[in-house]
Amino acid sequence: MLNGTVPRRWQDLSRSAQIGSLALVAIVLIGLAAFFFTRDTQTGLFARPLLPEQLADVETRLAAWNVPFSATSDNVRVLSAQKNETLLRLSLAGVPRLHIADSSETLAKVGALTPQSVLEAQTRDGLAGDLALGLRDITGISDARVIIAPATPGYFADETAHEASASVQLVRAPGAQLSPETIGGIKAFVAAGVPGLDPAHVAVVDDRGVALSGTAWTGEGEAQQLQASIQSALDQALGNGRAIVRAHVDVDPTTSTQHETKRTPVTAKPIAGQTTDEHYTSDKKRYSKIQSSTDRGSDVVVTDKSSAAGRPQRVSIAVFLDRPLASEIPLIRSLVESAGGLNYARGDSLSVQPIALATAPQTAPIRTVPPAQAVLATFVPLLPPTIWILALGGLLVVFARPLKRLLADLGPGVPAAAPTLAAMSVPGPASAATLPPVSPDAIFRALADEPPHTAATVIAGLSTPDAAAVLDLYPADARREIISRLARPRTPLANDVSGAVGHG
Repeated sequence: MLNGTVPRRWQDLSRSAQIGSLALVAIVLIGLAAFFFTRDTQTGLFARPLLPEQLADVETRLAAWNVPFSATSDNVRVLSAQKNETLLRLSLAGVPRLHIADSSETLAKVGALTPQSVLEAQTRDGLAGDLALGLRDITGISDARVIIAPATPGYFADETAHEASASVQLVRAPGAQLSPETIGGIKAFVAAGVPGLDPAHVAVVDDRGVALSGTAWTGEGEAQQLQASIQSALDQALGNGRAIVRAHVDVDPTTSTQHETKRTPVTAKPIAGQTTDEHYTSDKKRYSKIQSSTDRGSDVVVTDKSSAAGRPQRVSIAVFLDRPLASEIPLIRSLVESAGGLNYARGDSLSVQPIALATAPQTAPIRTVPPAQAVLATFVPLLPPTIWILALGGLLVVFARPLKRLLADLGPGVPAAAPTLAAMSVPGPASAATLPPVSPDAIFRALADEPPHTAATVIAGLSTPDAAAVLDLYPADARREIISRLARPRTPLANDVSGAVGHG
């Protein structure tokens, strides 16, 4: 009935009224389209302008997180709804990093009248900035700071000379471990950049204030390297979260030295020889004994062998394996033995046990927008609104006549494709005589997305068998919500049927 009423009313209008109605609809659509396409949905992410290296850090991190953004010369623009969440994630990641001035920036302020002490301080600060920027590029280091203390010679007799020294503070990336070799390389890198600086006079600490000596006396560095190597291999082979690896290395904290001297004869004869001449003369009653030794020369090789502290004495590895992979324990055990270089003769041990691993909590990712909407939000505000208004107006003019003809063709003879909610919600003999019989499944599908009170209103107009059949298709919780809202009067003496229907 509704499909036939609208076309008839449209045909009853005069031609001028039809054109005016279409023009009004066109104006409303053009206004809505202009508002939607010209509104700016992005906002600046930072209140202060960013430097070029800070802008690069933010762009790299947002691209890795798949967050839509548009970059300006000194800031980044993101969707307004994602600003606070994006700022929080960047803050937790330590992005953007603080600006570090290098030598070119510090020495740019030097003038002809700059005092020598100020010039030396600026040169030292620029050198520290160059070293810190170099340390930032090392894998596993998020940020670094270098402080240089220059050498101070003793000019007077009561003054003590001090050698040059340096302090390095490192901020490690989440989960990163720095090996003793890496710490030693950092000390050598800083010492090579400062004239007269000995690597032994470079102090390195991490973001927790723990001194990093570069030695492996505790075995923590070897254990972390071994654990990370085996963990990454199992993650690639079995999948993330299917195995947990823990390693422990016992090391020898003592230092041993061996001294070896080896002599090689020059000729085929022995290196040294000894002869003895002993005789007795009876008439003179004299006894004589002569001993002589001969050294024919040799090549002497002196070897000193020193073993530093930190030699691995015992390696222990434990692998917690997901229970469904229990059948793969022999293969995994063999692979871990080879990857860890285990030597059972010195007391190494390996344990692989299947357990029920707990499911790791999933962190909610940043809400992203569809690519099409992101493109529109980025490029549409750049176009003049007049272009969009003229384009939409032209489309409406072109399609106005076909739209009018289409509406005129629609009449009461067009059958309804499916029973609508409005038709089913009108109870009474007229609707029953007009609509064909509707199955309970069709009514349930039509009410699938409706709230309980709307579904209760529609079901109240059905016959008792149809209402019971439709309610039987709902889950128990939704069925109780609908039954509690049914408008049918019920005598207080009758039993509550919600429990019976809920268990039917």
